[in-house]
Amino acid sequence: MSKSREELRTAMLATVEAEIDQLLAWDDETKEVTITDIEDQVLAARARISARLTEVLVQRRAQAADVADLAVPTDAESGRRLHYKGKKTKSARRAVGL
Repeated sequence: MSKSREELRTAMLATVEAEIDQLLAWDDETKEVTITDIEDQVLAARARISARLTEVLVQRRAQAADVADLAVPTDAESGRRLHYKGKKTKSARRAVGL
């Protein structure tokens, strides 16, 4: 049975609140910190929050559709799955033609 929107919202908020509590506990127990230490802690918390929220939303979508079909695009002609071929670079197009 899928979770309702309100149940998902509650779970997401609990994740954020837990990270805030962890940050505040770290701040209370740490005597001397630099701005870099604070930034590192906040960035780590943000990464954990992002990962958890992404996981929740992906699971929600997985219930509605087959994730395998959503995860990898397929070739329109052959129907085979495509694979990542690296980042392509393009030269900038300029209005003056240079």
